[in-house]
Amino acid sequence: MERKIISVSGTLLGPERRGWMKRFAKLLEGQKCVLVCGGGDLARRYQAVRAGDEDRDWLGIYATWLNARLLKCFFK
Repeated sequence: MERKIISVSGTLLGPERRGWMKRFAKLLEGQKCVLVCGGGDLARRYQAVRAGDEDRDWLGIYATWLNARLLKCFFK
């Protein structure tokens, strides 16, 4: 079976988008996929904080990690 790599915009992720994520998981059921997501709106909101570049970078990384963990919940 061919493995697919899918980039999921972080803007599509979040607790308020549970319905979309459930449908997406169902669509990919039984397929071998690698999902890559971004930080989306969450990252942009946190990066708007008046902080140094390094701190804003880490906030974006943590937002991406949080979105990935949320997405993982729908693929167990």
